[in-house]
Amino acid sequence: MRARRLPAVLVPLALAAAVACTNSSSADSVASPTGPASAPPTQTTDVSIVPGEWTYEYLGVKASFDWKEGSAPTLHVNNGSDNAVGAPTVYIVTKDQRHVDGKADGSAPLDPGQSGDYTITFPNGLTVNDLGLVVLTLGDVNWGALGPKVVQH
Repeated sequence: MRARRLPAVLVPLALAAAVACTNSSSADSVASPTGPASAPPTQTTDVSIVPGEWTYEYLGVKASFDWKEGSAPTLHVNNGSDNAVGAPTVYIVTKDQRHVDGKADGSAPLDPGQSGDYTITFPNGLTVNDLGLVVLTLGDVNWGALGPKVVQH
């Protein structure tokens, strides 16, 4: 008698599985578009890059780096995050792909809400014309590249 109960249970399960595999629903099919696709609207905006200025913003930390011909490079960092960050500085990657560390005079870790302005020094002979990429570091953490400052007219 026990042998007859096993097929009685397995046969309905197998049939249910077979039906489920062969039935398709409208949710499985791909809907075709109802009309031709159109491009999203665009708008032209007049902008310009400010020579010698770079900016950064991420997770509440804002930074700006200025280095113009004839003036010392400066870094401003505002820690608007909820956490302390390491001592700010920058390094640059030159146009000829050299990594050059900057030294931020008086740099110290910043608690939430603190900010600091730092004069950056680079090894002798490096000029603003050598600059290719500016990268923000907070302590030992690389926070990423600063972008050129863009203004809208």
